[in-house]
Amino acid sequence: MIFFNNCDVVVNGTGVMADAVSLSTSNAIVAVRGMGNNLAVTSTPDGQYANNIRITYYLEVEKDPVYANVSDYLSLVHNTTNPNYEDIPSNIIGVAGITGVYYLDSYSLKVSANNVIKAQASYVGFTPPTGIIKKREFKHSYAESFSGLAHAWTTSLIAGPMPGEVGNDSPIVEPVYDFSYDFRSVINPIYTLGDKYPKQVMLLTAEETISVVKETNMINVSGRGEDAFPITFYGESGWQLFSGLKEDGTSFNEYNMDSPPRIKIEPLSGLCDDSNSYMEFNFSGMKIESSDVSVDTNDFAKASFVLRRYH
Repeated sequence: MIFFNNCDVVVNGTGVMADAVSLSTSNAIVAVRGMGNNLAVTSTPDGQYANNIRITYYLEVEKDPVYANVSDYLSLVHNTTNPNYEDIPSNIIGVAGITGVYYLDSYSLKVSANNVIKAQASYVGFTPPTGIIKKREFKHSYAESFSGLAHAWTTSLIAGPMPGEVGNDSPIVEPVYDFSYDFRSVINPIYTLGDKYPKQVMLLTAEETISVVKETNMINVSGRGEDAFPITFYGESGWQLFSGLKEDGTSFNEYNMDSPPRIKIEPLSGLCDDSNSYMEFNFSGMKIESSDVSVDTNDFAKASFVLRRYH
């Protein structure tokens, strides 16, 4: 019997701090029935082989191999100079001694006040994994303390300096109470006659979804409060979702693509020292899809927004 403390989850050689993982495999089998027989004559494969891995893990800002996959996929779909959707990067994933080749299907995380951040990832594979469940042979490098973990305490909504200004990114005054990010890819295996497994795997497209909770349902066109108005769903962008005001009273430039409003996540060590490691999720190019205003007893009114970006 092998307990969890002797099992690792490894993505491309990097261990992730998983607290739950599942690996499933399936083969499409159908019964063959013919006239003159009331029972199935035999059974046969009728469809592609597939396997899936789902991982829930604590987010380490300095080394999240799944977030690196997301960046790779987005780089591919935006590579107009030399597009190469035919050969998307595969990933070698090991779970408790079982290893296989997989492609990223989805990635998501949620940030709630005062909570440590966890991420969820789903991978799909088209060839059987190898290996058996066994005790790990060596221990991979994991965070030795809380300092490398992502946390709501070190998550903020920021916008870059105005053109000509000197200084670091500044937080926007308007508070954000909840934030979630979801990435989904559309991948397609290509099969040829005579082959059981795909000849290649293509990335067709991808989409990103952000959900955010704030205390007002007003949006702004210029980044200044005087033209605030309720959302009309005529294509308002993620730029307009925030007031644009900084702590010093200035506002960011709506059209400065180098400094869009964005969520920045740093490791907990950022509470003590400046950190060079961070993750960012920006609102540039996103369109507001829906909004919801809710008021509960003994609570303040909240407005939640869903934004989506298609690639």
